[in-house]
Amino acid sequence: MVNTLRQATHGDLTAIIELAREMHDESPRFQRYAFLGYRLRTTLEATLNMGERGCLIVVERDGRIIGAFAGVAVDHFACDVLQACDLGLFVAQDARGGTTAARLVRAYLGWAASIEAEPTISINTGVAVERTGQLMAALGAKQSGISWTWGI
Repeated sequence: MVNTLRQATHGDLTAIIELAREMHDESPRFQRYAFLGYRLRTTLEATLNMGERGCLIVVERDGRIIGAFAGVAVDHFACDVLQACDLGLFVAQDARGGTTAARLVRAYLGWAASIEAEPTISINTGVAVERTGQLMAALGAKQSGISWTWGI
């Protein structure tokens, strides 16, 4: 089993949307809201069409996408800095605990460095928050805040 990390294509969107649906259904925060695959497809298409300011990466194993990372870079609203932000990190349940998430995050960090952007990642699904935080710390991240939500 060889895991291949590569740039995503439009042909990968259905598989990425399915990974996102799995994460949505697992998330204590988001599962109470309807999953809108068409909206995610529009967002991912826009990300692919952003040129260097869009990041969409997948990990594929034996022809199956087992992980994906989507991110964008935007000018910070008040500082002279290009801010890279994650839209989502999706890893199939049977691919967790290995190197998939770390490889995706490292690729995101490399992309952000290549465009001189400050990378950030938010953990806000409520899924494996502590483990994900430990991974981010192991990859050199420093915690800069806490998210709070009230729901609708």
